[in-house]
Amino acid sequence: MERIPLAIVGCGGMGHRHLFGLAELHRAGLSPFDLVGACDLFTENAESLATNAQQLLGKRPVVVKTLAELEPLGVAA
Repeated sequence: MERIPLAIVGCGGMGHRHLFGLAELHRAGLSPFDLVGACDLFTENAESLATNAQQLLGKRPVVVKTLAELEPLGVAA
């Protein structure tokens, strides 16, 4: 299965809930996604999500503040 690079944009409460959904897919072996980016204007929100992603998915996404910073990660805005 081809992997799809994914970023969560907006890493507050709802962004964390999306991460938990990705983790469920990952645990079930059904996720085609690689979480490569956590994007939020508030760096502390993105850092929190990245830390949780490390624990839940085994890989820490890159923390960025702008959509433009996602393009080099393979995520189209």
